[in-house]
Amino acid sequence: MSSRITFFDAIPQELIYIGEGRVYDCNVVVGEAAPEPGLTVSEQLKRLTLAYEYSLAPRFEDDRYPYRDAIALYQRELEDSHVLFPEIGLRCLERLGQLSQAGFAMITADKGDHRLDNWRFAEPPQLVHHGSISLTANYHAIQHVFEGRGAEALFTEHHYNNINVACLLMLESPKRYVNTRVAYRKSVAKFGPDDFFSLKLWVDREIDHLRLQQILAFWRLGGYDAEWFIQTAKRISSLLEGANDEEKLDLRDGILRMWTSFYRMPQRYDLALDAGLILFEMDMYADAKPLLDASAQFDDDPVSTVYFCLAICSLEMEREDEARTYLQRALTLEPDHEEALALLKALG
Repeated sequence: MSSRITFFDAIPQELIYIGEGRVYDCNVVVGEAAPEPGLTVSEQLKRLTLAYEYSLAPRFEDDRYPYRDAIALYQRELEDSHVLFPEIGLRCLERLGQLSQAGFAMITADKGDHRLDNWRFAEPPQLVHHGSISLTANYHAIQHVFEGRGAEALFTEHHYNNINVACLLMLESPKRYVNTRVAYRKSVAKFGPDDFFSLKLWVDREIDHLRLQQILAFWRLGGYDAEWFIQTAKRISSLLEGANDEEKLDLRDGILRMWTSFYRMPQRYDLALDAGLILFEMDMYADAKPLLDASAQFDDDPVSTVYFCLAICSLEMEREDEARTYLQRALTLEPDHEEALALLKALG
């Protein structure tokens, strides 16, 4: 089982306060400003005031509470600390574990803390007007609860900055899964998504100054990520004139590898079009054609340029009838397309 990014931090959590060995509920109190005529609903919402209200929470101190051991640890180790406790998240994991007699293995990546020190003297979450709920995940509680039941949790030794990637092995004799541990060490602990993201924040600002080899190197480091290609497509196109044959072949291989692993879903960009045009610019017509075809097929509003490029690809592949069809489609979209008109006339 894997957990997507922003899974645990989007699940409701219990906000508790630990003070003088007692546990308090922290509830959000919503105050409404005096009504003012003429305001929209969104404007009225912005005028709401939010504050915390504290009250003793005996249920957390009850020995029958299912996660009493974790709460007791916080009572012993923390003082004047606010803790987000993932009660619902823990129940979700327990229910998922019941689906298999062998247990489960979970990979999760989130904004979350697994070190107890990170919760020491922690302030309450800042209350802001936001389009959704986003809270720091309490990986420490998840680790404590499940390791108490025989699981093993894998975290990096170094501190995370943006994304904390963890692996939880809730299995019998988890230390037997050597390959899993090695894979985590290789792909996360040594250099993982958090490290890559930190680098990308810097590289994003330098795209206009990168050379093609640098773009290709970072693309490989990111596993031929489609987002990186889209970000750099314009820069790549501007560098093609000075690219050597080896660089063009590496670019072609990267595009084909990226496309075979691309999962089509609603996007703000047309990956097939950008990739196909780059291949077209490199005169790799046989490789460009399937991508341009995919763009034309799935684009609700295709442009004439795509069909004209497809016509050129077909001609280079000695498919004249196919080229005529594409040219006619281009002219249907743009009747005054001079190049399409001239080429169709030349074909007879």
